[in-house]
Amino acid sequence: MKNTILIIACLIPVISMAQIKTSVADGGWSNPQTWSPVGVPASQSDSIIINHEVSVSENLDIETTLWIQEDGFLIAYETFALHGDLRVDGGIEADRLVVGDGADFSNYGYIEAETFITTNDLNSNFDVISTDSIFITEAFVNSSMGTIDCIELITASSSIENNGLISTESWIHNENITGTGAICIEDCFLNNGNINGSLDICDQTPAGSGGIPCDFNLGAIASTVTTCQNTFCGSPTAVLEEELTLEVKVYPNPINKGAALHIEVETNDVFHLTIIDVLGKVVHGEKLSNGITILETSTFRSGIYFATISNSTGDKYQRKIIVY
Repeated sequence: MKNTILIIACLIPVISMAQIKTSVADGGWSNPQTWSPVGVPASQSDSIIINHEVSVSENLDIETTLWIQEDGFLIAYETFALHGDLRVDGGIEADRLVVGDGADFSNYGYIEAETFITTNDLNSNFDVISTDSIFITEAFVNSSMGTIDCIELITASSSIENNGLISTESWIHNENITGTGAICIEDCFLNNGNINGSLDICDQTPAGSGGIPCDFNLGAIASTVTTCQNTFCGSPTAVLEEELTLEVKVYPNPINKGAALHIEVETNDVFHLTIIDVLGKVVHGEKLSNGITILETSTFRSGIYFATISNSTGDKYQRKIIVY
């Protein structure tokens, strides 16, 4: 009996070691002073709240819950893997972001990653995800306010609902997708599954790059699905930064809704600025001659915008702006 009591007594401190770690200053993840209580979060047990800019320079696996609040921003220079629940109200910038083995992933902020993989049971996007490659293998909802901008999209879930905008260079689809939103495909499209609902699917280059066919439908597309009828895909969702002779600075970008957007043009010439949303609607336009303008973004909705700057000689600069 004494031995049993001793063993239980030894276990109690171990069980109670789990804490809620909250960032208290900008800094590195591995810096104890970044957190309260002081100390680096225990990746196997501590729940984590970030409301500052926190950077991670090495591969990191987290087994618990992570909440990035509105003023928080996580920068991960390597692979950041979270095996638990994730809520993003602020932002994440990562080389490779893996979210899996948890019950819920929800994004109300801004996520940018070279590769984004999510395998949580339930995944929801209410704002902006910008990535080179995104792999969706479990239930996923892209809300009517959600925007996904990527180069490669792979969907392999029995339950995907898109009510917002997805813009991609190529799309490989397996299993099932439905919804009321739009999917804009710049290049190749391979369907091995079922496409339902009132989705609008628009392949903007049906022949594929260089005229080589790369679009194949080996699955089923419902008669309710339209093709290139939605004005979403009529806007320049694939605009590349194009700089001719104009030297232009647009910052900060991405920008938090409500913050001031600075646009500087190194010219003494008069220039025109036009900003449109993904629907092709002009949300701002002005004629400027002093080389700089500062825009308030409090009236902008979260999402992707496109700014075109031109001068009297025809030089142009186009830039994608992300508001989150």
